[in-house]
Amino acid sequence: YFLRCDKDGKCKCLDGFAGEFCLRKCDEGTFGANCKFECNCKNGATCDAVNGRCLCAAGFTGPTCEDACPDGHFGQNCTHVCDCLNNNKCDPVSGMCLCVGWMGEKCERGCPKGFYGPMCSKKCDLCNGISWADSNAACDPITGACKCERGYKGPDCKQRVCDEDMYGLDCSKQCTCIMENTESCAPDTGYCRCKPGYAGDSCERICSKLFWGKDCANTCECNYNVTSECDLTSGRCVCLPGRTGAQCADDCLDGYFGLDCAFKCQCGENGVCDKRNGSCKCRNGFHGPTCSISCPAGHFGESCAACQCRNGAGCDPVTGDCHCAAGWTGPKCDTPCTAGTYGPHCAIACRCKNGGECDRFTGECKCPRGFKGPDCSSQCDNGRYGDDCQMECDCNGGSCQQKTGKCVCGPGQQGDRCDQECEPGHFGFGCREACGNCTTDGSHAQCDAKTGACVKCPVGRSGANCQHSCEDGKWGQDCAEKCSCADGHKCDPVTGKCICDYGYTGENCEQKCPEGTWGLDCANKCPACANGAQCNHVDGTCSCPAGYEGRLCNRLCVAGFWGLGCSRQCNCASEFKQCDPHTGECACPAGWQGDRCNKPCEDGYYGPDCINKCKCRGTSSASCHRVTGACQCHAGFTGEFCHALCPEGTFGLRCSRECGDCGVGYECDAAIGCCHADQLSCGQALLEFQRQQGSEGHSRTGIIILAVIVFGILSVLLVSMMLYYRRKYFREKEPEVPTVVFHAENHDEGTEFNNPLYSRQSVLDPDRGAEFLTPEEEALEQKKLRGRSPADRMQNEYASLDEMAGPTSSSRGQCTVPLLAESREGASMPNESSS
Repeated sequence: YFLRCDKDGKCKCLDGFAGEFCLRKCDEGTFGANCKFECNCKNGATCDAVNGRCLCAAGFTGPTCEDACPDGHFGQNCTHVCDCLNNNKCDPVSGMCLCVGWMGEKCERGCPKGFYGPMCSKKCDLCNGISWADSNAACDPITGACKCERGYKGPDCKQRVCDEDMYGLDCSKQCTCIMENTESCAPDTGYCRCKPGYAGDSCERICSKLFWGKDCANTCECNYNVTSECDLTSGRCVCLPGRTGAQCADDCLDGYFGLDCAFKCQCGENGVCDKRNGSCKCRNGFHGPTCSISCPAGHFGESCAACQCRNGAGCDPVTGDCHCAAGWTGPKCDTPCTAGTYGPHCAIACRCKNGGECDRFTGECKCPRGFKGPDCSSQCDNGRYGDDCQMECDCNGGSCQQKTGKCVCGPGQQGDRCDQECEPGHFGFGCREACGNCTTDGSHAQCDAKTGACVKCPVGRSGANCQHSCEDGKWGQDCAEKCSCADGHKCDPVTGKCICDYGYTGENCEQKCPEGTWGLDCANKCPACANGAQCNHVDGTCSCPAGYEGRLCNRLCVAGFWGLGCSRQCNCASEFKQCDPHTGECACPAGWQGDRCNKPCEDGYYGPDCINKCKCRGTSSASCHRVTGACQCHAGFTGEFCHALCPEGTFGLRCSRECGDCGVGYECDAAIGCCHADQLSCGQALLEFQRQQGSEGHSRTGIIILAVIVFGILSVLLVSMMLYYRRKYFREKEPEVPTVVFHAENHDEGTEFNNPLYSRQSVLDPDRGAEFLTPEEEALEQKKLRGRSPADRMQNEYASLDEMAGPTSSSRGQCTVPLLAESREGASMPNESSS
């Protein structure tokens, strides 16, 4: 849209837009030019940003959407009408029926008994205090108020109109119920509603032992082996003392006894209570009415017998097991603790280490010499030794052995008391280490007596103890000289002479091995590498050029691979995947072409890479088999290039069929086998037509279309002939037999004539684009021809309609057609002469 601007160049926004360039739509709740007006819509309605008109939410209407939908309407702008039944309303937004006292999608069903309110979701109060199944009232489905049945009144329908023992109209009849056994007498009918445990018309009968409840209708389920009776009112089983549960199947819980297990046992934790009478059976070690008295010390068991323990041990008052004192064990506490254990029953393991012994009574450790501590885990401190480390070493600052006190000298010391220095050429603890690689002073290597550090290193060595040879690239005294070798070759650390790596030579190793040699000092002769491969001057291996592999590079890459090391796979689409081993160029098999050999030969070409041109002649096109180049001849032609007509006496595809006897003056057409009298008849004319079409470059599809046209023409001609002969028959009353060329010798047997027009359908080879006989048909055809006499072979060799690819003709305007005839008598056919 186009905007206007004022004299200052500011945009004048259209209604519903704002901002410097009027690109911002109005925020929700505003409208108009520059969005300067506030919407006045209510109840969640939205406002049109252009004119401020309210778009009401579902359930509301009015200019500002302030009004709810009127009863009976709902939805956007309240345009929908409710379809709820029984005067019920619907939700103004969704239209869902809001049923009160009714239920169902459209409030079509009333509330079931005992329920009321919205969707019958509320449960009615019991109007007379009993279940609704036995109630004297009904509940209003809308309000839930009680509706009393006849004979009752009051807000909860509990008040009888008549006295308790009266009923009927005006309460004039006396109830027949035994009232102490009756729950109520119906005020309208006088029916006696019996209390549980009673039955009969007047509630006069008490339930028998096996039944209970209203009208004695319930069967007791108590086990009378553990039950005294069944309660007539509730059906609860009254259990014998010591039993409990709904059917008295359970014993009283531990600690309780008697009827209903109502009494608590007094036996405590030392006795077991009899669950029938509460008497206590004491555990071993206790006695008394409540098993609260223990056996006296030294006694145990049910009879508090005397214990058999020794060495001051007590015993368990229940079992009589001895409680051994520290240092003793065994059943009677008469066995002392073995080494490594101590305490009561010798049950505690000693914690003494390093061979320390522990006291079997207290567990206190006695440490061996050289160790100390509560568990003998600590050695004596430096400078101390002996029992409990109480002795002091005398070793001139050195340490001593913790057990014997023998001195252990420090670095640079020797002697029994470590009071002598190391002799020259030795260092370290006890002067036991040799100075090693250090420079000698004539007879002994010079090094520090404590650390062994060399005073001076030999030429070519370095390190505190001269333990290292010079690092690569260095040599001489203190490795201060720099090697002069090329490309990082090493040198002798003493003389500085270069040590050449494999494949190099020269004073500074700057030269590669001469051609034909390799290895250390170029001492090895190279092998005879083939195909221009070079010998590696380092390891002597042949470096093969692209397309070769093998130790001497004398093998071409295996089929399917090419390039350096024959490591690349040919990217050819043919099944052989062969390519040039040097360049990777694909070598296409016969019938294929293209960079990847994935394109078949074009028409007219064949062979590897499709480089050969087809040489076919007697065909519909110059095409041939794209792999072999073999020509696919039309019917009537033969030879390698389809250049020759079928030999005399044969016709058809591959000249595989024999002509019939056409008679004097007639020839057999080499293509379709029919008999004709001049050079431009029948199959010859057809072949001429096909050659013309082929020379103009028509495809196989054109031939098929032509065949369809010819078939249509033949069909018209055939129908015309049938109509002609039909009219002639009715005109002359007797049909004439058309002229037939037929020559036969006299034979006793009948003459057979097969018309392949109605017995066989030709087969079209989809690859060769030409018609052919199946192998079975060819074999059968040859067998027929070989097994018959000339007279028997008389056949109409016309091809079937779908085999003919063009019209037939003759110099006389018609083609002679031998008709099917049979002579079971061996007689000759009439009209033997040609017409």
